[in-house]
Amino acid sequence: MNLFTNLRGYALLGLSACLPLAAQEPEYAPPLEEVVYTNEIIDGSFEGPQYLSRLLNSPDDPGPPISWLWDPMVSLNTPNLQPGVGGINASAHHGLRYAGMLVKTEQDDGVVIGESFAAPLYFQQDSPQFLLLHLASSRQAFTGWIPPDEPSKGGRLRLLIRQSTYNPNLPDSLSGEAWVSPPITGRAWQPQIVNFKSPIPKGFLIFQAWPLNDSIQTIRYSDILIDHVRGPYPGWLGPFSLGPDRLLCLGDTLWLEADPQNPDIRVTWQDGTRATRYPVTQNGSYRATISFQGYQFSDEVVVNFDTPIELELGGDSVVCLQSELQIGPDAPGYEVVWGDGWTASPRLVDRTMLYAVELTNGTCTLRDSVYLAVRSCEEIVEVPNVFSPNGDGINDQFGADRAENIRAFQLEIFDRWGRPMTTLNRAEQRWDGLDRSQRPATSGVYYWVLSYQGLASEEIRVLKGNVTLLR
Repeated sequence: MNLFTNLRGYALLGLSACLPLAAQEPEYAPPLEEVVYTNEIIDGSFEGPQYLSRLLNSPDDPGPPISWLWDPMVSLNTPNLQPGVGGINASAHHGLRYAGMLVKTEQDDGVVIGESFAAPLYFQQDSPQFLLLHLASSRQAFTGWIPPDEPSKGGRLRLLIRQSTYNPNLPDSLSGEAWVSPPITGRAWQPQIVNFKSPIPKGFLIFQAWPLNDSIQTIRYSDILIDHVRGPYPGWLGPFSLGPDRLLCLGDTLWLEADPQNPDIRVTWQDGTRATRYPVTQNGSYRATISFQGYQFSDEVVVNFDTPIELELGGDSVVCLQSELQIGPDAPGYEVVWGDGWTASPRLVDRTMLYAVELTNGTCTLRDSVYLAVRSCEEIVEVPNVFSPNGDGINDQFGADRAENIRAFQLEIFDRWGRPMTTLNRAEQRWDGLDRSQRPATSGVYYWVLSYQGLASEEIRVLKGNVTLLR
């Protein structure tokens, strides 16, 4: 059965107390109202007051500082796993001392007896925070009260947050795993970063020794050593990701973010910029590094930008049906969707409406619209063959009677000898029968040449004819 049969409330489990849970007295656990909560773990190298040394009358048996303890009257607990005690002789990582815990496996009945200790802390509720610590294991035979033929085989540390309604007799009241260490099986100190969130504003971090799953039936004793504990600090620390490589559309801005949510954690980008967010507008490789108290983590991402095709539908205008105008660019590789459901570009303008289009190739999305009024632009030109500039108000002037859907117009008039009489440059202009000297032209036949351009055509057309002037 893979569970703790003993869970001492003080901080550490004594292996001598192996009675069933029902027989345990909670005398060693102080009332919650007497627990002193702090904002950080103090003296994480265990260099503080040695309460256990005084109780056990052993100056070589130091204990953890008071910030780790609930009740200094506990007679036996694992902070006595110090250098030179019980066969544990690993050098401390920081300072002179460390704390240690044991797990004992009763191989005959499968019972696991584990030890733990606790730190009463205030938490930033539901916010990221982290601890720094180092772990090791002696991996050697114990002496003294542990038989030398039952060697330590390493351990695994589990961090749990206990609910504020703590009951020392109910291990199940733990709120769940905050972090689980990798297997710790060597004497070399291994740095660890513990990122977690707390569902409660204050409570206990329970440092709890727990055996590897495959060791319960094969290992009698297992130890784990802990030293140089710091925190909790706000934010997060550890491997992070800037995300996958990106392909974006030219003109877009990508904001890369590496925000550990702690101003004391330095963020440095590849160009030396120090900011939690970094704008990317051009092709390149971008790298962010976060560093804190000797810990450093980096990640890199490659960003490329796709140059989109040009999309310009122009301004609102009138379009001649005869012009067979097409709008929209050639768009190979793009998905095309017009507002009316049409899915090709370019397309023929065949009716009056707002032409709105969206082009996308998975990276770039382009949009434009234009209102086009479509009408028939059939060209109509009519020129009379007689006029009488006699001042009677009837047919006194000569010009085009009709000139519809014409955008360029020039009407030249000559006498019978080819001498120019006048030139009309607009369809609404008229000749009043005067020559270039502003004298009345004589009656007779005059010749004209009309050059014009229709709305739906780029071609210049020429018409010729004559008109009789009567007086």
